[in-house]
Amino acid sequence: MRIVYGTRVPEFDEATIVAVDEISGAVIARIHCPTVGERESSVIEQEVSAAARAGGRSVGLDFSRVTMLPSVGLGMLIKLSSACKQGGGKLVLFGLDDNLQKLLKVSALDRLLTIAPDEAKAIKKLT
Repeated sequence: MRIVYGTRVPEFDEATIVAVDEISGAVIARIHCPTVGERESSVIEQEVSAAARAGGRSVGLDFSRVTMLPSVGLGMLIKLSSACKQGGGKLVLFGLDDNLQKLLKVSALDRLLTIAPDEAKAIKKLT
């Protein structure tokens, strides 16, 4: 079963900012935009929070299509991680390119957030 959330964004091949799947009992949210700015962060936060509430509070967030993550995007990750933890779940990021990994390391968010190298390892950490 595939559940797609988000708003229509004409400049992207995909019709959504974020798509949510259930895979092996884990909620996986795939970000479909290269930059997670203010508008995108708001949509992602709302849709991932709703999916987390419906799917057990743990979410894997796929960053394989994301190349830029401004401060508003970092703030969204902190909020999502906190919301998942408060509900007894967790947030696992995966698919981060080298630049995003460096950004999280420089900002010390790599210590706060759970990061997996790929989807399979993210699912293991979630289930």
